[in-house]
Amino acid sequence: AMVLWGLWTAPALSVVTDAVSIAVSGQDTLCNDSLLGSSARPVLPDGALSASSQHGEEHAAQEARLDLIGWLTTGDEYQWLQFDFEGVVRVTGISTKGHRLADAWVTGFQIQYSGAANNWALLNEVFQGNEDRDTIRQNILQPPLLATKLKLRPVAWQGSIAMRVEIHGCRVGGLADHLDCVGLRCGAGAAVSEGGQCCRDGVCGMLSTHASLVRNQLYCAQRRYDALAEAAAEATWRVPDEVLDHVTRIRHHRETFQRDGFLALRGVLSSDLIYRVQQNFQETVWSTNRHERPGCHLEFSSMGSFRVNRTVSLRSSPHLVRKRPYRLVGIHLGPEEPKAGPWNMVFWHAGILETVARLLGGPAKLLQVLVFERGSQQTLHDDTWYLPGSDHRGGMVGVWVALEPTTAANGPLFYYPGSHVSRDEFMLNPEGRSRREQITLPDSVRAPKYLQDAILEQAQRDIASSGLRKELFLAQPGDVGIWHERLLHGGSPTLDMSATRLSIVMHYVLGG
Repeated sequence: AMVLWGLWTAPALSVVTDAVSIAVSGQDTLCNDSLLGSSARPVLPDGALSASSQHGEEHAAQEARLDLIGWLTTGDEYQWLQFDFEGVVRVTGISTKGHRLADAWVTGFQIQYSGAANNWALLNEVFQGNEDRDTIRQNILQPPLLATKLKLRPVAWQGSIAMRVEIHGCRVGGLADHLDCVGLRCGAGAAVSEGGQCCRDGVCGMLSTHASLVRNQLYCAQRRYDALAEAAAEATWRVPDEVLDHVTRIRHHRETFQRDGFLALRGVLSSDLIYRVQQNFQETVWSTNRHERPGCHLEFSSMGSFRVNRTVSLRSSPHLVRKRPYRLVGIHLGPEEPKAGPWNMVFWHAGILETVARLLGGPAKLLQVLVFERGSQQTLHDDTWYLPGSDHRGGMVGVWVALEPTTAANGPLFYYPGSHVSRDEFMLNPEGRSRREQITLPDSVRAPKYLQDAILEQAQRDIASSGLRKELFLAQPGDVGIWHERLLHGGSPTLDMSATRLSIVMHYVLGG
């Protein structure tokens, strides 16, 4: 047995019973719904069932419900039966039967599933199948699987491969539920143990550093609080107003981000913190004593920054460079981090990190920091064109923090709400072994200009054909904008170069 969040749960086991609903212990007693359903009361539509092969229309995947004749294959090896749940579900058990009329059934099968990031993983265990065609065999999954799709892969059978199936579990709502905290190996009191194992979408890694340990602990504590608050909001007794406000706020954030790919948060930073960052920018970042400046880099910006910009050291840069568009890169890195001072209080601001973690569905890791004194004037793009980000689709967000007022004249951020959905993933490097490699060209290759232009032209065609409208993020100091990695956005032209709009752009990725 394992201790998870202070609850005892039984180890994995298989039982044979005549009942269709399965008995699960511990925290999953309320997660035992039928996810497939019967032919009379289908939960999953027929179109969500598919298979590697079928012995005629009468034995198609859609016949795999427990009350029908059964799915029957035309071959023996490499067969599978797939269920597309059209959302995230928690799978707690699987019930199987053999063919309704013929002596054919599966005696052993494996489970393959796709998590929230749309990556497939295969469980090593072979699950026990049936001993005859009519008795229900049930397998309880402990811990449960968090999946958007599920495949059953027969590995042993009697006669021919034939199955009737029911999937047990429940639906999981919201991006913040895509990473299951139960996937972390936890000790008593719901604390994650350093060196413990973190499993995400079937891929497990060790929490090897103190930073990753803390990020996971904070995220799981946040998840527990959110879950309790949402449960309390549905209760019949009186709930404190602050709890209801919290639930309303996080639901609004989730729904807005899913719909628009952009979330505006007003007044996140205090006026005191804004002043300290502004003061540090003038007195330390641009100190007249160049050796007192942070050891970061300065890049000259230009319209359409697909091209590699010239990079110099901030410490070697004259003050005259501030009269032209530029950006600072890496103020948060290395031994110069203490000099970042109040900047770090922005990078790791609780109000920003908590929201980012909810939108990513897991602990957030800082990937990059850029500081702009003026608008970037960057042409239309999405962030996956430039940054490797996460191996998980949707596993990166951009965050824009205003430190000075933004107007239509000083180059505000523009974006197209909804442009993050219904667009194919463009692969710069199709031979890459992971999504990270696929969207990043090999180090020895530079993207040819015709390819750069083709990507931009395709994005512009997408905009023209979709009818999406352009929005400007006109922000006041302390306001924060968060966008999806696939959102089409850019920097508006700067009409008044004498007008500054100091801002920070940060990119966070899903990562423990």
